[in-house]
Amino acid sequence: MRRICASVLVAVFSLQTTASAASPGEIQGPNVQPLLSAIEGSQVFALLTGQEARYEAMHASRPQIVHIRPDGYRPDVSRARFAYAVVRYGEPGKAPLMTHKIPLAKDAPRDPLAMQRPVAVSPVAMHGSACARHWLIRSALTMATGTERTLGPTPTRAAS
Repeated sequence: MRRICASVLVAVFSLQTTASAASPGEIQGPNVQPLLSAIEGSQVFALLTGQEARYEAMHASRPQIVHIRPDGYRPDVSRARFAYAVVRYGEPGKAPLMTHKIPLAKDAPRDPLAMQRPVAVSPVAMHGSACARHWLIRSALTMATGTERTLGPTPTRAAS
């Protein structure tokens, strides 16, 4: 069964026409065209076919255009014309020596103003700031809820 299937497939594939078989008279094959163009472009092929003049014209070197001015001046077309001199004054400074030490925050210089002791505050001033804080919180609660509340413990009703 396998031999029959293989022979049928070989017959079908061999009877099919390829795209390159559509133009008769040319040599068939996938990599023949670059080879033919290389042979046709050679000097030996041009000599055999009598096209030496055409081959020489196709492979001639490009013409060198020389611009001659009557005064003999030749303009500077080099890249060096874009360079300009840098004038420096003084002596070169010394570069800091490189150290292998990694700068850490603990080694940074200290701020003397930040290291001062805090100023002593009188108890009256401390009481005033606590009262102001209590008043701010109380007014914020009043505005949010619409009723006045206290921050302290809720008063208990006396048992009657």
